[in-house]
Amino acid sequence: QDTSSEQPLNKSETVPWRAAMSQTAPMIILGVPGIGKTIALLQETATRCAKGLNALASSKEITAAFYFHANQVAGLLVASRAGLLHVAVKLISERHGPLSDAVQSWLQASFRSGRISLLIDGLDEVASLPSDPTDRRAALLTQLATMAKVSNGCPVILSSRVSGYPGAVLSQSEEWQLAPFKAPQIRKTIKGWLLEYPEAAEKLCKSIPRVLPLAEILSNPLLLM
Repeated sequence: QDTSSEQPLNKSETVPWRAAMSQTAPMIILGVPGIGKTIALLQETATRCAKGLNALASSKEITAAFYFHANQVAGLLVASRAGLLHVAVKLISERHGPLSDAVQSWLQASFRSGRISLLIDGLDEVASLPSDPTDRRAALLTQLATMAKVSNGCPVILSSRVSGYPGAVLSQSEEWQLAPFKAPQIRKTIKGWLLEYPEAAEKLCKSIPRVLPLAEILSNPLLLM
């Protein structure tokens, strides 16, 4: 969503995605279902990896980013009783194949030093049962808090639906809510989908202001598609 913007909680300010991502504090990305949280995190992962690859020509320091679903991470944390970075490296190995001890050590060191970003999607989808000693959400949040204390600033970005967000999950984090599409973004998307039918696209765009619920429905990217 190159045209998406974010809105910080309890503030009226709206800023472009890239400006929000320039923050160094842990980021919590919130939004209603279908607003584009998963796509936003996947694109941010790709952007950070591409930036790292482009910098290799002039720098020996490798930077990267890895995307995981919160259920994956939390489940393995509880099952293995290992630390978050160990779990992250294990998931990378499962995804890309066996890793040597040297590579595993390098990955953990790179997470701790901030050279590798950790993007975790779907915090609200992790079951939380406070009375259960294997509460997966609590395990994940505890590990994130611990990592923040012992690392030099591993960039962390979490996402959650607004309705399932418990609030204040990480200290000194920035909480942002994805803003719905505005009229120009809706028109741009419609014309992109109906590229071969410009007359139909224009007709649909003109009908939106006349049908009151339509503008609100189409402000959600998933419903717009």
